[in-house]
Amino acid sequence: MIIRHVFSIVGLVIASIMGIYAQDITYFLNEKYPELGLGVVITVLTLMSISLFLIIFINTR
Repeated sequence: MIIRHVFSIVGLVIASIMGIYAQDITYFLNEKYPELGLGVVITVLTLMSISLFLIIFINTR
């Protein structure tokens, strides 16, 4: 039970960091991999962040 709570907290922290710093991560990845489009990367990061929030919310109920 305690491990489930730890994973939930860690997941929420990761989802928050991804949501807050998505634009910075996108620019970093664009410098390293210029063939990736900015719009595609920021969309993927945003959807991953939202998905993490939803999955954690559903699993903790």
